[in-house]
Amino acid sequence: MLSFKTNTLNKYFIITKILFLISPFLYFIYFYMIYKNTNISFYEAIKTNPVITIMFLIAMTNPFIAYLLSIIEEKMKIGDISYAVLNLLLLILSQILFQNIWYILILSLILYKVIKTYNVNILDSLKEKIKNKILLEISGSIAINILACICFFASMRIN
Repeated sequence: MLSFKTNTLNKYFIITKILFLISPFLYFIYFYMIYKNTNISFYEAIKTNPVITIMFLIAMTNPFIAYLLSIIEEKMKIGDISYAVLNLLLLILSQILFQNIWYILILSLILYKVIKTYNVNILDSLKEKIKNKILLEISGSIAINILACICFFASMRIN
């Protein structure tokens, strides 16, 4: 029964990684659709429109998040479920700051499935990782969250 649940979880991870990997291409398609009738180049749009710049930064961080999801998946395969839980929580926080509702929902679903599949508690995972070099364990997610904070405060400043 556990192998069926982990296979389902692996499918969720694959779909999520694909979505994160194609988002920069979707951003460029979106940019092209908006600016196709104007003579504004991509560089000029980024230089003059801060919203486009923020969206560009967010889209370019998504492949790194896909890479982190690959690491999370590998750690889960070797039995480090606490690593997965803490990093998924931090990635959900980064998506909240990026204001990406779909990625918040997808990552929350994966976190829910991890908790249900492996029967872990979030607080127990935190307590376990506090004992063992927690900053080393979550450094990639912290880097994403720092960039997410910068993008969040920039977008709040613009609006």
